[in-house]
Amino acid sequence: MGSKIRLWYKKHLILYFIYMFTRQRELILLVLSKFVIMNIRQEKIASLIQKELGQYFQKEARTLCMGAMVSVTVIRLSPDLSIAKVYLSIFGAKNIEEVFEQIMNSSATIRFEIGKIVRHQLRKTPDFHFYLDDSFDYSKKIDDLLKE
Repeated sequence: MGSKIRLWYKKHLILYFIYMFTRQRELILLVLSKFVIMNIRQEKIASLIQKELGQYFQKEARTLCMGAMVSVTVIRLSPDLSIAKVYLSIFGAKNIEEVFEQIMNSSATIRFEIGKIVRHQLRKTPDFHFYLDDSFDYSKKIDDLLKE
């Protein structure tokens, strides 16, 4: 009789672990699905801001960018959509740091102008934190080293 109880106990214990594992798996999938949806929303907003910033820099190239061409390479948004890290590539400038400093100094104006453009799509325009993207220079150095 004791062996039947042990067998019954083992069988139900295994079934219980399988049940708990599937419940945890469903919970993990539920959490991951919310994360993926949030990521898609961040990507949509980032692409909208990237497009509008690119057009803004194209219009204001003479005054704001001192004649240089500024390209928005990547935008990364915080999970609460309040901060946007904007990576910029600057071409055709005599002094890249000076152009970047000019953009940094006028970040509040840029945020205001972009906010006017996207006011119907976004409730709140994120704060822009600008960074200089040096990936082009880095890849050029690697190409030069490979050619040698």
